Amino acid sequence: MILIGFMGVGKSTVARLLGKELGCPFIDIDIEIEKIYEMSISEYFAQRGETAFRQIELEVLKLALTSEQIISTGGGCIETAAVRSLLKERQDVIFLRGSFDLLYERVTREDVASLRPIVKQKTKSELAALYESRLGYYQEVAQLTINTDALTPREIVQEIQRLVHN
Repeated sequence: MILIGFMGVGKSTVARLLGKELGCPFIDIDIEIEKIYEMSISEYFAQRGETAFRQIELEVLKLALTSEQIISTGGGCIETAAVRSLLKERQDVIFLRGSFDLLYERVTREDVASLRPIVKQKTKSELAALYESRLGYYQEVAQLTINTDALTPREIVQEIQRLVHN
C-alpha cells in the first residue's frame, strides 16, 4: 500500500502502525532518502534544490515499489509527472486527506516546522495555494480516499483495513 497526502496528514505514523498491524515492513521515502544521502531533506533542498530532490524521490519510490511493503511518500512527490504515472498503474494508493487548516496547525508547530523547509519559506496563503494545487493530483492517482480530520492514526489504520477488505 502507498500512502499519499499533504504534509502533516500523518502518512508516516499511519504507515508504521499499518505495517505493525499487518506484519508487513514499511518505508518512509523521506527517511530513506536521508539515510541514503546522509543528510536531512532540508539540507538536501538547500544544497541541491527541489528539482534534484524530486528526481531522487522518484528513484527511491521506484526501488520501494519492487517489494511488498507499506510506503509513506513525501507530500510533494505527487507534483512529479513520472511519480503520478507510476502511481496510476497501482491499485493500492490511498489518499489521506485532511483539511488545510488542521494540517497547517500541525506543520507550523515549532517542533515540527523546523523539519519542513517549505513551511519556513512560504506564507499561510502560499501553503494553502500549494495544498489546493496538489489536491487534484492526489485524487487523480488514489483508489481510496480517507478523510482524516476526525480520526486518530489508529482509527485511520482501522478504516484502511475495512476499506481494503471490502
